[in-house]
Amino acid sequence: MSGDRAAYDWETGPAELAFAVTRRHVPDGATGRMPIGPWVCGPDAAPAAGALGLLVDSVLSLWAFAAQDRGMVSTEIAFDVLGALPAAGSVARAVTDRLDLGPDSGFVTGSVLDDHGRPVLACRQRVRLIPAGSPAEGGTTPAPVPPLPEAPSLAALLGLQEGPAHLVHPAAPHLCNAMGNLHGGVILAAAEAAAHHAVDRDGGPALPTASVHVTYLRAVPGGAEVELRPSVQHRGRSLAVVDVVAHAQGRACALVRVVLQAT
Repeated sequence: MSGDRAAYDWETGPAELAFAVTRRHVPDGATGRMPIGPWVCGPDAAPAAGALGLLVDSVLSLWAFAAQDRGMVSTEIAFDVLGALPAAGSVARAVTDRLDLGPDSGFVTGSVLDDHGRPVLACRQRVRLIPAGSPAEGGTTPAPVPPLPEAPSLAALLGLQEGPAHLVHPAAPHLCNAMGNLHGGVILAAAEAAAHHAVDRDGGPALPTASVHVTYLRAVPGGAEVELRPSVQHRGRSLAVVDVVAHAQGRACALVRVVLQAT
């Protein structure tokens, strides 16, 4: 996620609104909430771990941005699943716990909790600090996005469509951040969905997500089409490893490793 300071004074941007994420500063960090509705659920009607990436990116980046006086872009986001995902109808909450800032970079850690306070994810984000308004931030401030009807699934919210060997989805206005680029949490959610799609096609027992790690290479401007190209590195009965490359405008924009493991 990237943007200028005026944009980040908003509590929500287009993607946060689409996922019903709210976030705010607290004295020593940031916190946020996301209700678990059908719009964050996968084909099995259960909440998708990847959808929590939107909450993770929104909250961790808010603290990193507020703690210094420059612009920033995310370069890495990762999480490990620690327990059962929040159930449909409940609320997931993200909290920050550590921020380290260097001359040109930052590192933030946090957790996602269920509505009983139990840890669900351990998460982290690495950012690169840049001059405010730098061309590296890319994008343009988008026009306001009208309210959307409640999506029946995560795939519907993302606009995922099946291609010959990959999934595609548009960087639609409601999936962008305040600077008009595709939200980093959306890329994470879409890549995790692509990983499950690839593994499920191979047959065998269904495996839940254990961890996701994203490296962001470049911003994806709103309106671009994103191709998610999964490569199954290993598929066993209790463990699968999938690498997903997200492409837009003819170039790779994110590298994602998704590990699935039986619990």
